[in-house]
Amino acid sequence: MRRWQMGLAVTVVLLGTCGAIALVPRSGPHRAGEAAVAIRDAVPGYQQLFTERYTVPRLEAAYERYWYFTEASGLARHRELYQALDEATLHFAHVDLFLLAHGNRYVDIVRRLPDEQRARLRLVYDTGGGSARQGPEWMRLGIGSFVGHPGGNVAPAFYVEFLPRWLKDQDAPKAVREANLKVHGWMYGTVGNVANRFTDRDALWDGTEAQLFQNRAP
Repeated sequence: MRRWQMGLAVTVVLLGTCGAIALVPRSGPHRAGEAAVAIRDAVPGYQQLFTERYTVPRLEAAYERYWYFTEASGLARHRELYQALDEATLHFAHVDLFLLAHGNRYVDIVRRLPDEQRARLRLVYDTGGGSARQGPEWMRLGIGSFVGHPGGNVAPAFYVEFLPRWLKDQDAPKAVREANLKVHGWMYGTVGNVANRFTDRDALWDGTEAQLFQNRAP
């Protein structure tokens, strides 16, 4: 990701963290029988901090149980991720997985779960550039819905719009559509007009516009 893209994405997450996090309850009402697992990859510490402070209160408020992992340089959390997914899909009817990472192959970790447990994965969202290419692969694994991005992107901007919409209605097509519209609005508004002097805005939007794959409605 180019430097200005990373800075802009971090700014969006920071605004969401500082402006909205206080409105999120830190406990209940939880949806019984539902769990979430999220992992943040090894990126600069301030990005990890903003991501965690935006994500954790929302997961804590929405789910009966959640797991959140942060990786570090030279410290992958693949074993812990698998253990969390194994436990979650054994004990909860609906499990959502948030892959807050650059290009990755976490799909190979999910593949190790038994078929009947993978079927309890209701939603997988992956922020990685080009993650949409894995959509058919996720569908073959039998999960409910997968959301990914076609290429280089400002996925954090989409994420801060998508997550609360998903948690509110659990309607993947609606959440993806509305979040895409919001991100398109600011990319082609004042902020985007300034940024367009330094990069190809159309190409960036093409890489950012999230795609939805579904085996079944949630």
